[in-house]
Amino acid sequence: MAARLAGWARALVAASLLGSATAATATADQAQPARIVASPYSVDDYPQASLRRGESGYARIAVTVSPEGKPIGCSVIVSTDYPDLDARSCAVMLKRGRFTPAVNEKGQASYAIYRQTVPWFTADTAQEMRATVGQYTVPNDIDIEVMVNKLPAGLVPPVAVIATAIISPDGKLVDCAAVNGGAVPAGLAKLACEQAGALVAFKPALDSAGTAVASVQQAKVLFQTQPPAAAK
Repeated sequence: MAARLAGWARALVAASLLGSATAATATADQAQPARIVASPYSVDDYPQASLRRGESGYARIAVTVSPEGKPIGCSVIVSTDYPDLDARSCAVMLKRGRFTPAVNEKGQASYAIYRQTVPWFTADTAQEMRATVGQYTVPNDIDIEVMVNKLPAGLVPPVAVIATAIISPDGKLVDCAAVNGGAVPAGLAKLACEQAGALVAFKPALDSAGTAVASVQQAKVLFQTQPPAAAK
């Protein structure tokens, strides 16, 4: 049984990537996302009722992290279809999750929204585990798929780029920088940030009092190239 996708925003756009030497307009180079220190989950966290009923699956959660690195809010954005597993995904994270705080474009500790996939599977042997996990689809972590005529020289599609964005209290992208595990050509970084700002439905972070605040968030942009016959 495949995990149900809920609340995942994905769009396909056509774009032309021209010279990669153009300076990017993004200025959030100092911004850093919140990073989890260690997984808070253990086998003991599996709900006993779920074990008895044979419930398994993947949950994907969005966690609001304070400037002190503490998780203060959590929601399920991809459901396992089992309420107990979904609820436990957030409950464990809120109780034991610890983060390196996000840093905003000014180099200051910031609120952030962090997303993670939580697997809930159990089996007596490694073979049984592989068979069980193989029945499920891992939630897609791609936010936008962008089709381009060509990529900068040296890059082979598909190319995943992570846009680290400063999100205003009203959910608007106000600053952005992009990486893909190494140096990103300026034109590609600019396009990733532009598409993230236009197409990703960022939700504002809420502080402990429920007030919307500026935050650091990320969007994963996957660049594909059009087949020669489709390119204009």
